[in-house]
Amino acid sequence: MEKDFLLDSSKGSFIFSSFYKMILFISLIIFAFYLARVFFGVRSVEVLLDLNSQEKELSALIKEKKNENAKLQKKLLEYKVLIPE
Repeated sequence: MEKDFLLDSSKGSFIFSSFYKMILFISLIIFAFYLARVFFGVRSVEVLLDLNSQEKELSALIKEKKNENAKLQKKLLEYKVLIPE
């Protein structure tokens, strides 16, 4: 009787093979996350965020300098009109 049970384990082998496939799939996902962290890491994300904030600051500075330049050019033209050469 035990021999019949051991031979008729088609359901059990399916469950075990499915279980092992799931374990393999989860292991591959964990390994992929590990490789992504090794290659791209937390540091690269920090650098990206720092560069984005620096870009915003520099863009604001450029706008400020353009406005200042326009005001100075206006003053220069006013002075040139007041003081003919």
